[in-house]
Formats: sequence, structure tokens, C-alpha cells
Amino acid sequence: MNPSDKKRNASKQLQIKHLDHMLWLSTPLGKFLSSVKNQSKRVLAGKEIAPKNKLRSWVVRLPSSFLGYKRMGPAGFQTIVIAEDSDSALEKAADCDVWDVLDTPITSLEVFLKDPIEGKVTSR
Repeated sequence: MNPSDKKRNASKQLQIKHLDHMLWLSTPLGKFLSSVKNQSKRVLAGKEIAPKNKLRSWVVRLPSSFLGYKRMGPAGFQTIVIAEDSDSALEKAADCDVWDVLDTPITSLEVFLKDPIEGKVTSR
């Protein structure tokens, strides 16, 4: 085969692939998948997602029954700690001496962010 024939065949193959791609994008499934692909790029490009190594405020709640206070009824205790994630927040809460008494019923251990949507995050 001649080198010019190889170039011509390669050029035809590229044209066929391009036409095949254009045909795929004209189908309903191709349009849908390309729009989903573009949307996911826009969603993941946000700068407001907090990096993992940032310290945040966490609320830790314990029911009174976990601590052996049966006369308090369904009430519980709460503290706020600053940690990287929920596991380290629970560990820091175990060492905490300041707990608030809650009047609302607490039936299970709860660990959640104090401010789930916060603009500024404290760095380490």
C-alpha cells in the first residue's frame, strides 16, 4: 500500500468516526447523555464544597438513657465540638465536660453539622 493511500484511508476513517458521532448526538439517547454529561461538569465544579481537612462545628446529642439517668425520661444531653468529621467529633465529645440538658426527647445518638451550609470554614 502506498503512503498516500494510508493517509487517505486514515482521513476517511476520521470522517466516518466524526459522522458516526454526529449521528449518535442526533438520537434522543445521545442528546440526553450529552446533556447529563454537561450538567455533571457544572455541578462538580462548585467551589463551595468544603474540603475534607477543614474543621467544622458538630453537634453531638446523647439520650439520658445511655448515661443511666432514668428519672429524666426521654430527654438528653447536647454538646458542640469542632472536628474534621463525625467520628472525630464523637471522640472529642467524649472528652468534653460541658453538656447542655435538652427538654426534647432524644431516642438515639445523633452527630450532625451545626451549620451544614456555611460560607467560611476554619482551616487547621
